[in-house]
Amino acid sequence: MRTLIFATPSSGSTDFKSNLCKHNEYDLNFGEILNERTFKKKLSRNIIDNEEWKIFCEENSALNYTEQLAQFQIKRFTESKNCIAKLFPDHLHLLNIDLILKYCSKLCEVADKIFYLQRENKKEQIVSRSVRFIEGEPDKELMYSYKGDLSNDILNENFEHYRKYLNIIEKVFKNHPGQVVTLERDIEDTTAEGRYVYKGDWELPEELPILK
Repeated sequence: MRTLIFATPSSGSTDFKSNLCKHNEYDLNFGEILNERTFKKKLSRNIIDNEEWKIFCEENSALNYTEQLAQFQIKRFTESKNCIAKLFPDHLHLLNIDLILKYCSKLCEVADKIFYLQRENKKEQIVSRSVRFIEGEPDKELMYSYKGDLSNDILNENFEHYRKYLNIIEKVFKNHPGQVVTLERDIEDTTAEGRYVYKGDWELPEELPILK
């Protein structure tokens, strides 16, 4: 069975996937399937066949790197009969929205089981990303070590980020429905102790989509 976890960051996807892996024997664990940084690490460790990737790039040289990676991973996901992967649409941020929808939809089309993960408390989710990216590159440890404030500009920037990708997920969900998993109701929160707590007065400019 090809299992796909479609989510945005800070929605409990790490714990949720770990729990699935404990109870199922997958032949292949893609992790974050379209994450360029982890993809390159797997290439350097020969977890992904370098020769296969090289040939694929040569045959698809008209595509940019992000599309090559997306198509290559979709091909591998399709060919695997028993695997699990996490899909974060923001890993395709260099592409336009139509292409992001195209590649996310293709993965959903070949998945046998899709879990759509979400978080009811969008404000906390936005705060979480704001802290993790406060120094540029994402760092989960900052959720426990960062003691500074968050400006409204930073929070608004991250709000726009989530609005873009939650709207994409909502559109894909309408065409490729799956099981909705909500952090606050369905996943045990094992990371709350010592986590950053926002004490400012910023509020969501508007409500964000909730899948049902």
